[in-house]
Amino acid sequence: MARITIPSHVNCPHCAARNPSAGERCGSCGRPLTLYIGPPEHFPRRLDLGSLMWLIALIAVCLGVTREVPALGVFLLAIAVPALLRTFVWVARQKEDGQPMFWPEKLGAFAACAGIVWLILLGAVAGFAMAFAIGSIAGAALQAIAFGAQGNGQAVLFASVPLGCIGGVLAGYYLVKALWPIKD
Repeated sequence: MARITIPSHVNCPHCAARNPSAGERCGSCGRPLTLYIGPPEHFPRRLDLGSLMWLIALIAVCLGVTREVPALGVFLLAIAVPALLRTFVWVARQKEDGQPMFWPEKLGAFAACAGIVWLILLGAVAGFAMAFAIGSIAGAALQAIAFGAQGNGQAVLFASVPLGCIGGVLAGYYLVKALWPIKD
């Protein structure tokens, strides 16, 4: 029968540093000296076939609508993409907690997420409109003060468009923070 000899030193499989064979961790990099061959301890998140088919169907509908009515397709994509991503995260978290969701629950989650995205978009548009109106009033007042009645209206645009954009972004940001909290 053959004798098995144990070497006095081993090389780290990660950094190739020489270590005593009795050690469990590398003295150089601190990683384990043994390699584990097999499935990973924690499987990465992935889409199951049903979710992938749902994604393909939604993309096909959005592309079809975009081809026929481009503005409506862009609007539909602006609502569907964030709602679908949020739904995938929601479903994955439920699955990790040991409570997998069935199709009616997944569709309800998608509808709820789409409703939240719709509210956020409406709030951003309302914030833009209010800030734009305030900027228009301020621009008209500046124009009347600076140019009298002879101004060409550029002061109104220079004041209202940036304020409208800032108002829309701020409204959207605060609605996302309020309606879509981040959970660990």
